[in-house]
Amino acid sequence: MKRKGVSLDKLSILLKPEKGSPSLDERKELLDIANKFKNGMEEHVDKIIENYLKKYSWLGYGWGGGREWTKEEIVERIKQIDNPEEEIKKMESNRAKAEGEKKQILDKFDEAGKEKIERASEWVWLRTYRGDILKYAYSKFLKFLEREKTKDAKYYTVDEVLEDNFHKIDIKEREVFSSILLEGKYYFFERKDCGKLEKYFLSEVVEKREIIEGQVANPGKARGIVKIIKSIEDIKKMNKGDILVSPMTEPKFVPAMEKAAAFVTDEGGILCHAAIVSREMGKPCIIGTKVATKALKDGDEVEVDANKGIVKIIKQR
Repeated sequence: MKRKGVSLDKLSILLKPEKGSPSLDERKELLDIANKFKNGMEEHVDKIIENYLKKYSWLGYGWGGGREWTKEEIVERIKQIDNPEEEIKKMESNRAKAEGEKKQILDKFDEAGKEKIERASEWVWLRTYRGDILKYAYSKFLKFLEREKTKDAKYYTVDEVLEDNFHKIDIKEREVFSSILLEGKYYFFERKDCGKLEKYFLSEVVEKREIIEGQVANPGKARGIVKIIKSIEDIKKMNKGDILVSPMTEPKFVPAMEKAAAFVTDEGGILCHAAIVSREMGKPCIIGTKVATKALKDGDEVEVDANKGIVKIIKQR
């Protein structure tokens, strides 16, 4: 599909946010810190990381949970960066390349067309920034509840809080629960029923296959071992060179993405988090496969061909 000489796969270049946001700026700052350590500033590590965590630790939260990043996790990420100066140059090179490609494409448009594209690019930035601010607010809200010794309050619904005796509602099983909002009403499935709910809604049967297809978010090829990443706790199983496979990525998954050789997701579009980060890191990325997390398992060996948008299963665990 082409419109005014611009293919759909170039749309991401045109609309990529030029302004920063916490989730996009965090890795650059971490690389700067790692570079300082490589140049003999180890004695300042505690203060530097403390300031970093004040700005970014909340990125460990995501939709539906998570937690703050810890000092130990940041130190481990820094240790994993072999050549921060080279990584910084690579990131800057990728950004410069994208800016050059954007300018080349924009030259095909008249002034009215360019103005529309810049407005759309601003909207994309606002979309990313909005998500960051909502997660920041969520992290502060949870801290407030813990400080006020009412951390269980996060398990109530809005309708329940409006009831006079909402504090008498039994929520002891909601620390592990699922909920569905249907026609304005919440239905809760507590700990003992979560498995049934997942089986009913999420246990899609995926036929055995050798090839998984998706949309190219960033070109390239990589081969490695699959690691399914669905939560912040899954990050610890990632090794350098593994293939990260996830329903969709969030900023809290960046520590795993740094180790990965390539990303593959079930969902997402050309402006999703995985797509943007893959271009920043210069790593192959395929999105929108629908079935990757179901067709693949931890330990499978795959080849990601993000030039063609396919994942080839080499060996299943």
